[in-house]
Amino acid sequence: MLANPRWSLTEIRAEVVGREQQTADAVSFWLRPNRLWKGFVAGQHVTISVEINGVRHTRVYSLSCDPAVAGLLTLTVKRQADGVVSNWLHDHLQVGSIVTLGEADGDFVLPQSCCPLLLLSAGSGITPMLALLHELHARRKAGGVEQDIVFVHVCRHAGDQIFARELRELAALVFAGERNRFD
Repeated sequence: MLANPRWSLTEIRAEVVGREQQTADAVSFWLRPNRLWKGFVAGQHVTISVEINGVRHTRVYSLSCDPAVAGLLTLTVKRQADGVVSNWLHDHLQVGSIVTLGEADGDFVLPQSCCPLLLLSAGSGITPMLALLHELHARRKAGGVEQDIVFVHVCRHAGDQIFARELRELAALVFAGERNRFD
C-alpha cells in the first residue's frame, strides 16, 4: 500500500477533490490541503506550485471560497493565452492530482468594524471578491450589524461572468449589457 501523497512534514500539499468549468476560459479547483495548512482570511491569496516537464512553476491565485468551510479551498483559474501554468492547470489538473501550496498571504481583507463598502472588480478579479462576499454574508447571518455594501463587477460578455450562479444566490446580479462600458 502506498503512502498518502498529501503527507509531508515540510510542505503544504493539497489533493484536487473537485473541478468545475465556470466559463469557457475559467475553471475552479477544489483542494483538500494536508494538516500543515493554517487557514486563510477572505481576500487572501496563495501560491500553487506544479511540475511541468520537469520544471517547478509557482503562481499566485486568489482564494475564491468561503473561509468558514474548513478543510477545503477553491482556486479559480482563468486561462491565459501564453500562460504556462494556467494552460497546464486547465489541461492537466484533474481530480486526484496533488499540488503544493504556500501559506495564505495578503492584506486585501475586510475591516473588522462595520462601515459602508464599495467593492469593484472586473473579469477574473472577482475571485477574492467572492470570498469577501461569503464573509460578509456569514457576518450578517451571525447577527452582525447591517452594513451598506455596493458591489460592482464588470465583464465583457454575460458568458464571461465567473460565479454567475453563486453570485445570484448571494445577491441580485444585474448585467448591464454587452456594449455598455463602465465609466
